[in-house]
Amino acid sequence: MSQLDQSNSRFAPQLSQVAAQERETRRQLRQEMTSGGQPNQQHVSELLDASLRLQKQRISIVEAEQKELARFMTPVQRARYIALQQQFRRRAQELSGQNGSPKAGMGLQQRGRPGLKKRP
Repeated sequence: MSQLDQSNSRFAPQLSQVAAQERETRRQLRQEMTSGGQPNQQHVSELLDASLRLQKQRISIVEAEQKELARFMTPVQRARYIALQQQFRRRAQELSGQNGSPKAGMGLQQRGRPGLKKRP
């Protein structure tokens, strides 16, 4: 648990920062595309490039995190840990209302369609 805590302390802030930058880039892109009139081609291109760069950066951080976790966790433990992280993020988004209203983030399973869950 100590090693996991150290790993989280190291990678969580980096992932959080990249996620915030990704959200801001998506917000700017949405704004540019829906502002009325003709979108600025150059700005849209820059935002798309930034989005790809941030995705690569996030993947690089996740790869480094997984490499570190592999030093003290089995593959099954890492897979379970990833699933727990995803559930936590999904629930946090639902509670914060990032997907519109808090209920907007609910999976289909919670709305009466058993076995189906919302995809990220």
